[in-house]
Amino acid sequence: MNKLVLVVIILAIVGGGAWYFTRSKPVTKTEEFSGTLAQAMKLGVPMKCEWQTSEGSGESFVKGEDMYVKTMMSGKTGYMVKKGDCINTWEEGKTQGVKICQEPDSGSYQAEGVDLNLQYKCRPDIFTGDRFELPAGVQFTDMGEMMKGLTPNLPQLPADQ
Repeated sequence: MNKLVLVVIILAIVGGGAWYFTRSKPVTKTEEFSGTLAQAMKLGVPMKCEWQTSEGSGESFVKGEDMYVKTMMSGKTGYMVKKGDCINTWEEGKTQGVKICQEPDSGSYQAEGVDLNLQYKCRPDIFTGDRFELPAGVQFTDMGEMMKGLTPNLPQLPADQ
């Protein structure tokens, strides 16, 4: 009888341990992902993505709708940060950058030099939100504000015409 009680206790401990570990561990994607940046962003998993072609290479960090991109092409290094509805781009060593924003839900856009259809190799990664912070030494020209100044004031037509 004592052996039977001991076997039941051992089985209960092993079964309970197995149940605890399978229940308490979140399901995570640890395998690599290959696809576009847009597809990687839809996974909802913070990822580091890399690409390389004969023309250049780059790395990206995606987390939800936010994205950081570093590209190396023709001996130059460029950066892009997409945070919310705005994209900021700048070149290494330059103190001027460009900011482009759009109204929410007004369609899609992409920064020059960022090919959202390029195939990336991605893997889950852990990084902080400061990855998407803009550099302190770069001033960004808001293209939307600049374009407002270039648009001529057109006369308004009466409502009945």
